[in-house]
Amino acid sequence: KPVRKISGVMGEIAKGNFLQDNLPVTSEDEIGILSNTYNTMLGTMKEIVNQAKDIAAGDLSKTYELKGELSIAFGKMTHELRDKQKADVEFKEMATERESQAEDLKDKVDIILECVSAAAKGDLSKHINVKGESAIGQMGEGLEMFFDNLSRNMKGIANMANDLALSAKEISGSVQDQASVS
Repeated sequence: KPVRKISGVMGEIAKGNFLQDNLPVTSEDEIGILSNTYNTMLGTMKEIVNQAKDIAAGDLSKTYELKGELSIAFGKMTHELRDKQKADVEFKEMATERESQAEDLKDKVDIILECVSAAAKGDLSKHINVKGESAIGQMGEGLEMFFDNLSRNMKGIANMANDLALSAKEISGSVQDQASVS
């Protein structure tokens, strides 16, 4: 009868049912040794199931006392999953950085667009505060210099126009004085 009991529970394990109880070890004969070996095997199988569940859940923090091919296989799976988790974190960090860079670029383009639009309407008082080594930074600095030069040139032209108007007025006054004398 003890052999049938052992055979029955081993049959359940062979079907994948690891929810078995340990067998009582009541002797030191072959049946006792077989029962003890069964209990050890059942404990190992439950440990395999628990490690597989942990790996499937992404919990890679636990250590197990498995040996042999299963230990190597679970070790490889755990290593690969850790690498994947690390890559996922790095990818998320890169995506966040790219998102931040895109937002920064959009803000800089908006600043440049606002100043260029104002200049197109004749307002040269706006300043482009976009600087840096990047292409957009260099563009911002170049446009800032362009609009500064344009503003100075426009002021210079306005001053020359005023000077010309004053000179024309003086010449006109002189011509009228000359005409009234003659």
